[in-house]
Amino acid sequence: MLKMEGKTIIKDKGVRWLLIGPNILMWLSFFGLLIWFGLHLEAIKENNRLLMYLILLGALFFVSLLGAFRNWLWIKQGKM
Repeated sequence: MLKMEGKTIIKDKGVRWLLIGPNILMWLSFFGLLIWFGLHLEAIKENNRLLMYLILLGALFFVSLLGAFRNWLWIKQGKM
């Protein structure tokens, strides 16, 4: 890591992957759950669990979106 003009710039690629990796995993889990949800929609409706899975999908999407925004912001600021 380098400090220039009050900014911390991450030069190590391993640290960058540690910061970006969880976000990639969240996106993969979101899309995986979305595909599973689409394939099992009828069974979910029969068990009255539709609202629970929709809330879970919404939460995964929200967390993934916030992580992507954070990474984009850090790249824009020159921190990553």
